[in-house]
Order: sequence, then C-alpha cells, then structure tokens
Amino acid sequence: MRFLPGNTDIKRLKHSMLFGIKTLMPSLVGFIFSWLIIRYYSKDLWGSVVSYSLWVYVLGTATVWGSKDYLLRSISQQPAALQQLFSSSLITRSLLLPAAALVLWLHTANQVWMLSLCCLWLFVRFIYQSFDTLVFFEKKFGLLILVEVLGGLASIVGLLCFPAIANSLGIVFLLMISDAIKAAVTSGYFYKSWNRLSYWKFDRKHLLNAWIFVAMGFTGLIVSKADQFIVNYYLSNHDKAFYQIYLNLLLLVTLTPGLVIVPALKNLYRSPEIIFKKVQLLLLKIGIFITPISISIIYLIIRYFYGFSINPLLLMLGSLLIFPGFIYSLFIYFAFKNNHQIYILIINLLGLSISFFLGNILAPIYGTIGALTGAVAGQWLIMILVVAGYYRGLFKAKKLSPSSNMEEAVQ
Repeated sequence: MRFLPGNTDIKRLKHSMLFGIKTLMPSLVGFIFSWLIIRYYSKDLWGSVVSYSLWVYVLGTATVWGSKDYLLRSISQQPAALQQLFSSSLITRSLLLPAAALVLWLHTANQVWMLSLCCLWLFVRFIYQSFDTLVFFEKKFGLLILVEVLGGLASIVGLLCFPAIANSLGIVFLLMISDAIKAAVTSGYFYKSWNRLSYWKFDRKHLLNAWIFVAMGFTGLIVSKADQFIVNYYLSNHDKAFYQIYLNLLLLVTLTPGLVIVPALKNLYRSPEIIFKKVQLLLLKIGIFITPISISIIYLIIRYFYGFSINPLLLMLGSLLIFPGFIYSLFIYFAFKNNHQIYILIINLLGLSISFFLGNILAPIYGTIGALTGAVAGQWLIMILVVAGYYRGLFKAKKLSPSSNMEEAVQ
C-alpha cells in the first residue's frame, strides 16, 4: 500500500488548487473593488456601473462562441493543428462583435463616450477570454492568477490614486484598463499561437459545430443572470448595487460543485456510472454542510462589510438558490459524457423561461425578493428536470461510436 503521494498525485493536486484559485480570483478582486466604491463613494455609483458591466460581461461570453469546450475538443483531437485551429476560431468569432456592439448601442445610444468605452471593453474581454482555451489545454492556471492580480491591482490603484475618476464613466474606464492588461499579458504569452497571418481564416464549420456548446454555456449564464437583468430594468441603483453583490456571493458558493468535479473530470468520464453516483452522494453531503455556513458568512459580509441591511427572506431564498447545484451538477456532466447536450440545453431554456416569467411579475411588486424568487424557481425546475432525466434513463450512453466522447474536451 502506498502511503505517500506520488509525483502524479502531487501534480494533480497542484493543478486542482491552481484551478480553484483561478476560478475564485476574479470574484475576490471584484468584491474588493466594489467595496472600495461603496465604502468611499456611494452604493448608487456602484449600482449605475452594474447597469453597464452586466451587459459587457454577458455579451463578452456570447462572443466566445465555442471557444472553450468545442475548441478544446478540436485541439485535443489535433494538437499539431493548435495554432491553425485557435487563429481561425479567433477570426471567425470576431464577426460576432458587431452584433454585440449593436446591443450595447441599444442600451447606451444617447451616451457616446460610455458606448465607446463599453465597446472597447467588450473587445478586450473578447481577446482575454479567447485564451481560456489555451490556458486549460496547457494547464497554465498560474498565468491566469497572475494576470487577474495585475489587472485587479491596476483598477484598485487607479481608483485610490485618482479619486476624481469616481463616476460611472471613470469606473467603466478602470474596468476596461484592467481587462486590457489581462488581454495584453495573455496574448503576449501565447504569441506563437496566433502570430501566423496565413491561419487567420474564417471557418464556417466552427460556427455550425460549436453552436450547441455555446448555447448550453450561454443559456446557463443567462439563467444565472436573468434576475440581475430584471433588477437592472425595474429597480433603483441602490437595489442594483445590493443585488449584484449579494447574487455574486451566492454564485461564488455555487462554484463549489465545479471545484470538486472539474479537476477530476478526465477520470470521471472514463469511470463507470457507479462512480458518478458515489461522487454525487459526496456533493450532496457537501451541500448540506456548506449551505447554512455560507449563508451565515454572506450575511455577515453584506451587513457589516458592505453596510447593507438584508431581509431574512432573502437569506432563505439564497439558501434555496445555492443548494440545487449540489444535487444536479454531476448529472449534467454524466449527460455530457454520453453526448446528450441537447437535453441540457432544453432544460436550461425551460429554467430560463420560468425565471424571466416570474421575475418580471414579482420584481416590480416585491423588489429584490421577487427577482430572487424567480431565480430560485428556475434553479429548482432545472434540478427537478435534470434529476428526473437521469433516473428515467435519458442520459444513458447512445449506441454509437464513442469517438465523440466529451472526455476529449477536458484533456
């Protein structure tokens, strides 16, 4: 029996730790930045910034059309063609930027400077997020941690050294500069992956084949942000600031299943179904343990760190938002393993529909409580449908060639 970990175990543990830090770092930097604005300026100022950052973040994700999952699988199948695949993906997806800029124009049509900044911010986020594929493929999580720290420090130092910049336009400018630094460092590090102009070609197949990957990721993102859009539309800047911080703290906890699953995903995809069930039971126990503790910590942060008062009903709804992910997350990966992505896409759309429907009815009447109620309803519907789909056998392996197994997407 081996009592001491081998080099492979230590390396896997190191990658898992770096992946966890990399996942949490943007949120931690964001919390510090938002706290500085709320503490030294005003809650309404941060709420007004959220109105723009929400659109940039969501549209930025939309432009990363299959850049991670689909491209990871393609590169894993043809590692020698990495430079060609990455470059053509970058050029192909860049055609989505004008459509995203049009959405920004509809949102900020009468604010020329804000529109210009948001479009520039969207572009640098597009560049930065595009390199996620290479970071995951080469496991350069330490690089992403470094650039997140550098970008975060730039925005924080800029805010502290130039207090006159503390208005909506100035804050958006600082956030854009932060992402521009991240984009510059990552593109410089991976220079050899995109520097051959002969590979800068449009690839129609990329758009056609990657749509299912981006549709799943994008609908999942919209499900998690639908209530924020509703709050952004109906409520005051003060409520926007509170809700953005509270929801992001909740979503930080919902990352826990991913932190457990993703580092072991390569082995899970090779494992029999019984292993999935054992890991699922572990996640359920973690969820039961971590949910009440995390809600208590979130309450202390919201109340004493940010200075917001919070309705106890919101804390209860927060618990209900967190817990479903510990139940259904692994079943989603089981569906991915057996190439049943379309089921997950349909379920996401159903969850999104109920979240938007209830949120739009309840938020104008009950404010943040109404918006969060819609989000909770969407999450619970997703959980029920995913669990039911698994136990009804909808996610079982198809009787087809396993060559398209999603395992290759996480090599």
